[in-house]
Amino acid sequence: MFRKTCALALSTLMLLSVFSTGNLTRAMGKSREEENTIVASEEEEQDVPFYGKKTVDGILVSVKADAGVFPKKAKLKVKKLSQKVDKKKVEEKVEEKLKEEDAELLESFIFDISVLDAEGEELQPDNEKGDVKVSFERLNILAKGKELAVFHLDEPDAEPEKLSDVKVKEKEKKLEVKTDHFSLFVLSVIDRSEDDMETGSLGMEEGEDKNLNEFLSEGNRFVEGIEVSSDHEDIVRVHIDPDTKDVRIKALKEGKATLTIKNKVIVSGSEVEQVKQYTVIVQSPFSGGRLGQNMKYSLSGEGKNMTLTISGYGYGDDRERAPWFAYRDKIKTVIIAEGVEGLGIRRAPFGYMENLEDVTLPSTLKEISDFAFIQSNKLKNLIIPASVVEIGSQAFYKEGTDATHNTIINRSSIYLEDTGKLHYNHSFTTVKQTAKKKEEQKKRGVQINSIRLYQVPSIQKSFLEVNISGVSSKSIAECYFFRTQDANKAVKESDFSTAYKDSMNLAGWRTGEDNWKASYYTDVSNINWLDNKTYYCYILLVERAGGDPPKKVGIFKQTIKVGTDNRLPDTDGKLNWSVVKSGTASSGQISKYKLTIGGNGAIKDYNAVNGYREWDKLFFALGEEPKSIKLVLQDGISKIGSYAFNGISYGSATKLEGDLKIPDTVKEIGVGAFSNLNIKGKIIFPSHLKKIDAYAFSDVLHDGELILPNGLEEIEEEAFSGNHIGNIRIPASVKKIGLHAFFKEEMGRDGINTIVNHSAVKLSERYANPLFTKFDLDDSEEGSTVWTGKKGGAGGSSYRNYWRDNVPNTVNSSAKKVKWKKDSKGWWIQNEDGSYPKNEWKLINKSWYFFNKEGYMSTGWIFRNNTWYYLEGGENENSGKMSTGWKLLNGTWYYLSKEEGANNGKMLTGWQLINGRWYYLSTEEGINNGKMLTGWRLINGKWYYFSTEAGINNGKMLFNTVVDGYTLKEDGSWDTQKKKAG
Repeated sequence: MFRKTCALALSTLMLLSVFSTGNLTRAMGKSREEENTIVASEEEEQDVPFYGKKTVDGILVSVKADAGVFPKKAKLKVKKLSQKVDKKKVEEKVEEKLKEEDAELLESFIFDISVLDAEGEELQPDNEKGDVKVSFERLNILAKGKELAVFHLDEPDAEPEKLSDVKVKEKEKKLEVKTDHFSLFVLSVIDRSEDDMETGSLGMEEGEDKNLNEFLSEGNRFVEGIEVSSDHEDIVRVHIDPDTKDVRIKALKEGKATLTIKNKVIVSGSEVEQVKQYTVIVQSPFSGGRLGQNMKYSLSGEGKNMTLTISGYGYGDDRERAPWFAYRDKIKTVIIAEGVEGLGIRRAPFGYMENLEDVTLPSTLKEISDFAFIQSNKLKNLIIPASVVEIGSQAFYKEGTDATHNTIINRSSIYLEDTGKLHYNHSFTTVKQTAKKKEEQKKRGVQINSIRLYQVPSIQKSFLEVNISGVSSKSIAECYFFRTQDANKAVKESDFSTAYKDSMNLAGWRTGEDNWKASYYTDVSNINWLDNKTYYCYILLVERAGGDPPKKVGIFKQTIKVGTDNRLPDTDGKLNWSVVKSGTASSGQISKYKLTIGGNGAIKDYNAVNGYREWDKLFFALGEEPKSIKLVLQDGISKIGSYAFNGISYGSATKLEGDLKIPDTVKEIGVGAFSNLNIKGKIIFPSHLKKIDAYAFSDVLHDGELILPNGLEEIEEEAFSGNHIGNIRIPASVKKIGLHAFFKEEMGRDGINTIVNHSAVKLSERYANPLFTKFDLDDSEEGSTVWTGKKGGAGGSSYRNYWRDNVPNTVNSSAKKVKWKKDSKGWWIQNEDGSYPKNEWKLINKSWYFFNKEGYMSTGWIFRNNTWYYLEGGENENSGKMSTGWKLLNGTWYYLSKEEGANNGKMLTGWQLINGRWYYLSTEEGINNGKMLTGWRLINGKWYYFSTEAGINNGKMLFNTVVDGYTLKEDGSWDTQKKKAG
């Protein structure tokens, strides 16, 4: 009921997307019984087809029947059920029915449909004479995560019948259903989405102060009017941030407290109170421990004068979060002792420390990670030793009103930049260094090798596979698609619409020095591909790298004759597979698929030789489409290959429904085979399983117990790492366990889990996190942390090298680097400290993004600092969703990519073709980077003119014209041969 009331509170917003806005206004106003009759056409014959239609509240209801089903002068009558008592009875009955399906009713439209004879008496169809179809048209059924279903009731008190023969036509915004009699028809908007905020245990560390939404995680957003209370304010205190007005909770001391969250929502005009409760477990963070086999850390001091000391030698284990995270605002001094070469902490090990001032780096240090000291704004002068060979982006970046000025003496060979990689902000930091900036290597060209159409008739899907090569790791390629059946058409640039523009995903396999092969998959099911027809497909390929102008590589042509050769192969080696639509989803908004794999032999690894699995290609093409997949693996499969299901995990809304049963014939589960999956049932392991390879189930969302089978011998590195794994039983047969095999960076929603270890392998804190997991901790087999003066030493887990050398670069491989989240409003990110950026620029994976005042990623044009940017994305900022296209922010226009996929939201620079017009966005490093240029501009030795006209033409490149007496050629450059006209 809690989920229902919350969902119904949003019904007005929901209906805005389900039904047309104008008609919704009438629907939500005073109920008005509308009756109308349409007389079927009179024919001489006794038996004639019946057709009647009526519009009620903007929804067109029509009835068709075969000849003889109704008499000749029958009439259609449609009225909306307006009595509140009857409407409530019907909705309650439908809700009870939906509970059986674990679904909820968000909103309903109830129609009393009847057919009358010439005297006005109700008729029922003569079903022996033919079929009757009822259609509901003028619907917008594109609301993600929602379904439309139809129920039938004879009377308001009767048991509802869910009609199964329902067809939804998305393009026509139409729902059609067969029926065998008439009375009440309930057009229902229902929700099957899982509740991400189920009541359970949540973890905090003493001293942590979190925003409530971030605390509950998974991108949930409460509506206004929320009330939060704690039954033990001495353990967990609820307070309001005076600046942001956000509800925050602070952990004061060890113990347990119950948070009660009350939210008042409006349901059918009435105010309803929603209540949820969470048990919060507060624990004291560790003040010391191991960072690796030969490295440890310790905290000393009190208050805001604490010292963090890191000692030992070699490299620490790779981990996402620093174990001293809870103390970050109390640490004033950091001392990294001699012998330490690298910490292994992937992101911001000393970032966002509001009190950090003094840092000592050893002469043995080799690595400084990305964001190492980002926004530790009080950091004083620092010396980077000559031993350092790698410095991550924004390692010393400061910003904000509290930032103080400091000096960095850089003795390493790495050139620190205040632009490009943005190691530091010159407004707050002065760098003294002898290293020189290296010139960029010349970029290699990119070309398309082939375009192939794949079709999957079983689910009526079509997609393109575009294979490219010669790709530079730093270049960006875009393709513009055009299709025609005219073999003689002279295709021009103007034929390529931005509606069919995609940025090529350059992730792929390195085939040589800075040279990549890659494939890109894009869904083209919305284009009609007729069998035995020939289509001439063209891609305009544009490559841009660094600040260079866009380079038109060329127009690539591929002739595609549609036929059986275009069918996506249903075999994979000795295995066969199939995918069909499944489930009862009537709206198509949560797409349900059943993927079945059978045969004899191993599922191949995804690697440079084998490429993607065929089903991966399909699900990559489906991208972020919300989908539910039932995976059926049949006996005969001997091995699950590495990244075998890499594609089906693509898209944050993807769920693997039901139990994941791995066949008993499987003896090995490969690297990353099921990583990142959201498994909504049990994981049933095969009885003959011998090995679970590295990352096989890493970052899996699964709350159930893991009972590993007797006979299992190897569990490799980070096999089950992640925050949503339940209790684990390790059998006595296990002989090897890899580092961080069961490591949790956070407690997760389901509290502290337990490992029962029957094996002889001793588990130290390098295998599981004792703060969030109960297990028998045995540190006896770890090495000494005393440095003897010898450089080098045992490293920890090899996360960085492992993923660089072994993990395929796929379209979502970068997702591990930043905690991107998506909810109904759009994309946003979670900072290392649990907050999220609002109304600010963020440099993420070497690309700039802008997050609006609500914290959502913008796309399209934005106006800021007198500069144009181009943003890729969704709806405009006024609706709370990310913007797209060109935007002018605070005086300057920038453009943020609107391209779906990995480039979505990135600030673009250099030459850009947008809506058929060329623009140039400044490539100048620093404050002018990304600005839309106007007027005369000298670019790569040629003069161009960009319109200064206000309005829609502002900034576009002019060509084939004369400006200020100078002639501009077809490519927009000044024709120096003609010089000045006149």
